[in-house]
Amino acid sequence: MSERGRRAALLAEILGLEPAMHRAMGPARAKDWVDVDLTMSQLKILFVLHSSMIPGGADGLRVSEVARLLGVTLPTITAVTDKLVERGLARRDEDPADRRQTVCRLTSGGEQLIDRLMAGHRAHTEALLGYLSADDLAIVLESMRLLIGAAESMHTGAMPSEFGVQDSRPQGPAEPAVMNAER
Repeated sequence: MSERGRRAALLAEILGLEPAMHRAMGPARAKDWVDVDLTMSQLKILFVLHSSMIPGGADGLRVSEVARLLGVTLPTITAVTDKLVERGLARRDEDPADRRQTVCRLTSGGEQLIDRLMAGHRAHTEALLGYLSADDLAIVLESMRLLIGAAESMHTGAMPSEFGVQDSRPQGPAEPAVMNAER
């Protein structure tokens, strides 16, 4: 089989397993989600704002960027964001680069809510990883690094290479984060 054919077969198998992976990785603490008194639109905005957060750097998105990412109009984003601001989950700040623009950001309350919602999934993932050997964890870690590198390349507009992506692993020694089985 050619490299192109092998790659196509592997992609088809990976995509075929995706629904099972989502089912396996999906369970979380339902109570955390049931207790959230937000609309789906409000949750979407919170998650979009959370995804824009850069550790140790600037965060937030212009209202127009949020609208574009969610595929809705500016008035829709403004109305939904108003509710999030009223609830203390988001805030609007003047864009220092362009005073005519407004940047939306999560407040600490918004960050805490998203972190709480994600914690259930994280706990489930940690428990699941506890069933893997150290060698298997190293494979998962390497795979995650490759996917993160591919996602970063895709988001920066880089063109994919013909048969793979550039090595995205951090330089220098890196030890896999092994879960403590006693937790």
